[in-house]
Amino acid sequence: MATNEQLTAASEAAFFARDAPLKAVLFTKKTETPKLWLRLAEEWSGSCDFAEVRLADADGEALMEKHAVREEDLP
Repeated sequence: MATNEQLTAASEAAFFARDAPLKAVLFTKKTETPKLWLRLAEEWSGSCDFAEVRLADADGEALMEKHAVREEDLP
C-alpha cells in the first residue's frame, strides 16, 4: 500500500473503507506533494493512511465540494 495516495472519486470509498484507525487527507491547491506531508506519511505509515486531493486534478473540485472544503481555505 502506498504511504500517500491521490484520492479520486473512484478510489475515495475504498480509502475510507480501509481498516486503519486514522485517516489523514490533505486538500491542496499545490501540484506537488509537500515534503512535510510525505515525511508524516512515511513516519506514521503503520498507524495512519494518508491521501491528498489536489484542486487541479480531475475530481478535485467535486471531492472538495463533497467534503465542504472551500478553495480559499486551501494551503
